[in-house]
Amino acid sequence: MATTFDTPTPLLTLTRGLAVRPLLHSDAPSMAKHGNNVKVERNMTNRWPHPYTTDSAHAFVAFVRDHKQWRAISNVSSPTVQDIPEGTKAPLDWAIALDGEFIGATGLIFQTDVEERTARLGYWIAEEHWGKGFAPEVVRAFITWTWEAYPELDRLEATVYSWNPASVKVLLKLGFTQEGRLKAAVYKMGRRCDLLVFGLTRPGLEIASDPPN
Repeated sequence: MATTFDTPTPLLTLTRGLAVRPLLHSDAPSMAKHGNNVKVERNMTNRWPHPYTTDSAHAFVAFVRDHKQWRAISNVSSPTVQDIPEGTKAPLDWAIALDGEFIGATGLIFQTDVEERTARLGYWIAEEHWGKGFAPEVVRAFITWTWEAYPELDRLEATVYSWNPASVKVLLKLGFTQEGRLKAAVYKMGRRCDLLVFGLTRPGLEIASDPPN
């Protein structure tokens, strides 16, 4: 059955030809082209395929497009946001596109238990587009949409490997605060580094200082 997210219609329309749109199987060749890069892979978890093949990309798109993974969103009223009916279930991972072509991705992982109001934010951009300011522009818009689309969320968090200062700069520019540094928590490709933890709370959020009764 067709859904709102079966076409490359942008969820978010930005400047310079940038957009956030659904991930589609037609993106697989570009995903493999940009994802099969050690400079990208070294900043990812070991779930990142090595090598990153077209089949790997198709497998990820199939996972993202599995409706069981989707989550209901609230309607967001904005001229730059696709008008989606209240309560529609939507994917949690999205393509970042430039003039319609896949150049990266962004998405959320919702946490559970007492952290159910927290989501982990992730993003990546193809190396050929580094240094152009694309990540801050796209992720800022995605965060703004996230707060409105998921009113149950109180907090976003992100983790960065300490050898990735560029991503640290992006998060700080977006208003995240570095909340911790886990020494030698990462062992990746034969090297150790620290894991930096960043957090961002919903604007205006009130935090109780007393425990529940």
